[in-house]
Amino acid sequence: MDRPTFSVIIPTFNRARYLTEALDSIFIQGVPDVQVIVIDDGSTDDTEAVVTGYGNNVQYVRQENQGVAAARNTGLDLATGRFISFLDSDDVWLPGKMKAELYIFGSDPSADAIISDSERWLENELVCPSWFAEQGLVVPEHKPAPLASIPPLWVKRKIFATCCLTITAAALERLDQLRFDISFETHQCWDFAIRMIHSCNVIVLPDLTAIVRRFDDGTRVGRPLPGTPYPPAVKRVMAYRRYRLFEKAQRMRGWPVDVIPHIDAARSEAAREFAANMSGWRRPDLARIVLMELRRGAVGSAVAVMASGLAPARLRSLF
Repeated sequence: MDRPTFSVIIPTFNRARYLTEALDSIFIQGVPDVQVIVIDDGSTDDTEAVVTGYGNNVQYVRQENQGVAAARNTGLDLATGRFISFLDSDDVWLPGKMKAELYIFGSDPSADAIISDSERWLENELVCPSWFAEQGLVVPEHKPAPLASIPPLWVKRKIFATCCLTITAAALERLDQLRFDISFETHQCWDFAIRMIHSCNVIVLPDLTAIVRRFDDGTRVGRPLPGTPYPPAVKRVMAYRRYRLFEKAQRMRGWPVDVIPHIDAARSEAAREFAANMSGWRRPDLARIVLMELRRGAVGSAVAVMASGLAPARLRSLF
């Protein structure tokens, strides 16, 4: 059997009302030989009926609810295409995405992955016309360029949406550890991106290829909608998870020398934000962060974290 050109992995949970638009945005690309895999992560709505309507054009797999990272990994295990793309069930691709990626892969055999730009919508209102611009990513001459040639903004923030990532199967086979880390409750895509950037030649396509959509549909458990204020407790949790993310990145060998200081700074910043959003006098996980900062020689960061985390709120501004 011939190998598909693309495999598209769609994890979904109770988003049957949006899934049709996501699937249709794949089929209007006009690229033949596409394997579309929908991983139903334990939905209780009519997701299966929606997928069944596409017949053999879509492969449907249902699993017990394990989270989006596990669902994507299931899709990776089933993908047989030469290129692997990801699309969330509430997002849509713009026409021409796949053909633009095929052109880049065909013209640059060294390319392992391609990332591209997207706009973000919240409850049918445009809130960000360019993800790249919001993150400060500027591609010289607005032409495809290696990510390694651009300042490492990806360290401090996730610079692309997962629906704007396509990676070669050859790269995934070469890097068999490149799966989504299910130990992260959030930030799995950012962690995946950092490990991919560490080991792959990533090309930036500075074109809008997708629309990232967010709805208040009850599926974003424990995470406020984008654009809404995060309470201190959520800020603390998110900062701790970012700290773990950068701690993991620091253990990876072979970073370019100009990237290492950015990872160090991002880790220290996450530690300070964690401590700044503590409440009360006892601080779970605070001692661990202080110890880890001391072990890596970041004494100033350790002192700032300890002072901020242990001081009463009225004194924190002094540190």
